[in-house]
Amino acid sequence: MGLDESTTTFVGRTLKVTPIYGWGWGGNAEAPAPPAPFRVRLQRLWDTAGERRGGVGMIEERGHPYDGKWVVFSTRHQGTFNFTTSPGAHNVSITATEPVDNDDGWPVARRRDDDAAGYAEIVVANDAG
Repeated sequence: MGLDESTTTFVGRTLKVTPIYGWGWGGNAEAPAPPAPFRVRLQRLWDTAGERRGGVGMIEERGHPYDGKWVVFSTRHQGTFNFTTSPGAHNVSITATEPVDNDDGWPVARRRDDDAAGYAEIVVANDAG
């Protein structure tokens, strides 16, 4: 369960994050409406309890309010997902500082003043370079 093995090939590449309506986008000026889609460069994937659960990346979307910020995402539902044929909904947290791993292996913001958090679909970007 979680992210399948194919997701390791996307480390260093660009993913498209499409936020989904939900009660999490409190940092967004239109809350609770989701922000516009954005691209993120996947820096690393992370595991917990022997399961690949998510990733960490940097937002690269010129002109977007979150450009240059960090993203932590994790699978939201049970199942096996990837960024191509079986995308899933993910929990997403956006923060100004690079996340660090807690004792359980989950990346977390160093400060508790995240800019935004919510749900999103994450797929490979058309320009995945």
